[in-house]
Amino acid sequence: MTFFRHITAPAGWFYSDTFNYWQRTNGRVVCYVSPIIGGFQAQLYLRGDLSMCELEVRTDKMTEQGYDRMFQIGNEWLSKYAEGHLSTMHEDLYSIKNPNGVWRKNPENKGYWI
Repeated sequence: MTFFRHITAPAGWFYSDTFNYWQRTNGRVVCYVSPIIGGFQAQLYLRGDLSMCELEVRTDKMTEQGYDRMFQIGNEWLSKYAEGHLSTMHEDLYSIKNPNGVWRKNPENKGYWI
């Protein structure tokens, strides 16, 4: 499983040609890592939930380091939130539902870009 011909996805992540993202599940959550214009993003969802993601972070680095960082964060989220407790997820810095998180407090600072 490669992306940009020279980057290999970490073990346990599965690539979808149809949707152009990598996916990994653990317990009640699923994480997607996908390319965006100029970088990558990681998003965490409850499994089976078709609404907005619970957590999202982005990197504007279209580099191997940016790519690796998204998988590192994705693996951390999958481990930390495997039980799918929304109240715990909503306390995370990268939750759109956290009033003190990067998406709602001073969004012009673009703290969701790392």
